[in-house]
Amino acid sequence: MDNIIIKGAIFQCNVGITEQEQQTKQEIIVDVTIQKDLNELNDNINNTLDYNQIHKEIKEKIENKTYQLIETIAEDIAQITKPATITVKKPGALQNTEYAAVTIIR
Repeated sequence: MDNIIIKGAIFQCNVGITEQEQQTKQEIIVDVTIQKDLNELNDNINNTLDYNQIHKEIKEKIENKTYQLIETIAEDIAQITKPATITVKKPGALQNTEYAAVTIIR
């Protein structure tokens, strides 16, 4: 199986447990690796995925919803992209760390 990768996509969404986190947009970073057979591509766009459209769908879904968990964000993205490996990173989630993250494979 081949992979189509969207790496380091930055979105703003309401995510967290506290009321303040849920009312303030925060940056999250998303990496998506979508499994797709590209064996018969033949330089034809109809035989691949429109990663611009996938990015738009992810943005619309997660920027217009409030989440408590980044795990739930990853599951919502999987509904758009599976089969895929999705990593959702939340910078600033913990002191003295680059980010907290979750990776799921669906």
